[in-house]
Amino acid sequence: YGDHRDLHSFPTRRSSDLDYYAACMDEKGIDARGLAPLQAEFDRIRQLSDKSQLAEEMAHLHRIGVASLFEFGSGQDFKDSTAVVAQLDQGGIGMPERDYYLKDDPKSVELRQKYLAHVQRMFELAGRTPEASKGYAATVMRMETELAKGSLDNVSRRDPEKIYHPMKKADVAALAPAFQWQPYFAGAQAPDFQAIVVSWPEFFQAIDRQIRDTTLEDWKVYFGWHLLHSEAPLLPSVFVQENFEFYGRTLTGATEMRPRW
Repeated sequence: YGDHRDLHSFPTRRSSDLDYYAACMDEKGIDARGLAPLQAEFDRIRQLSDKSQLAEEMAHLHRIGVASLFEFGSGQDFKDSTAVVAQLDQGGIGMPERDYYLKDDPKSVELRQKYLAHVQRMFELAGRTPEASKGYAATVMRMETELAKGSLDNVSRRDPEKIYHPMKKADVAALAPAFQWQPYFAGAQAPDFQAIVVSWPEFFQAIDRQIRDTTLEDWKVYFGWHLLHSEAPLLPSVFVQENFEFYGRTLTGATEMRPRW
């Protein structure tokens, strides 16, 4: 490398990378294990006993990389680039953006039907009966549609002023008091902060309504779906193929999957 560093200090990192690559390419091993690597996560969701635990579960899912319900992170303050601030943004839907759920033109209606069929098929592949899977898909669509209704459209999101709402933690709690924000922030292992920028306050009011109006069992379905959806590219080949059929072939017009490597 031109700096005379001891190259023997690098093999551990290189070996780890190769192991990770080999594990990803081991399709036979992945197929043989099925959903076993996710079983502990499904059990955790199944064992939820009260809606007050939703925030802690959300924090856990976010911590392991499962996108669900909303986005939480940090970034430069829009009006002070020297400051890094906490940020809350809308999210929690399985289709690309809100209009897929709300437009009533024939193409949008058709896409929603195909999305419903995709969610049902994913639950069936996970071992649920066709009848139960159909009901789960309807639950997911209903919950995501309500989140879409509370979301800001993509064109409006291009205006920085419309997605810049600085608040204190207490203000966020007032927007969605049904959600346990303190356990969420603690579970997400966020550093201490006082101010937070909320992209679209109405979205978090929609979350509050969802928590109040939706049963715990339906929340378990919602979390289960987003766990499956998030991990689909790393699951057995039947999940990978089904994921491609909707997100690749149907949404983007792709005719074949990219090589796994």
